[in-house]
Amino acid sequence: MSKTVTEWTTASRPVSVTAVEAVAECRGTSPLELETPLVDIIDADALDDLFDERYHRIGTDGLTLVAFVFCGCEVTVHNDGRVVATLLESSSAVSADDNSKQALRR
Repeated sequence: MSKTVTEWTTASRPVSVTAVEAVAECRGTSPLELETPLVDIIDADALDDLFDERYHRIGTDGLTLVAFVFCGCEVTVHNDGRVVATLLESSSAVSADDNSKQALRR
């Protein structure tokens, strides 16, 4: 059974920080002890900008959703401020992290 942690972003806590904290909690460790920095997986500034209320157009009600694999967890960021981290099985987590890195290099 997979462990899942849900965190909420706030005006003072950007999505990128929330994602790191959710993954750390899901893995039962400190954010400082994660083996891979978030910026090695995804552009943290772009992720924050994507979910920053200042950049959303008034009247749009489309769903924004971003999902990626980070430190053995599937991370899903929702436009309502939810950041969900789900621990993957160990064998698939390693290959998924490697695949994410290779996809970003292309």
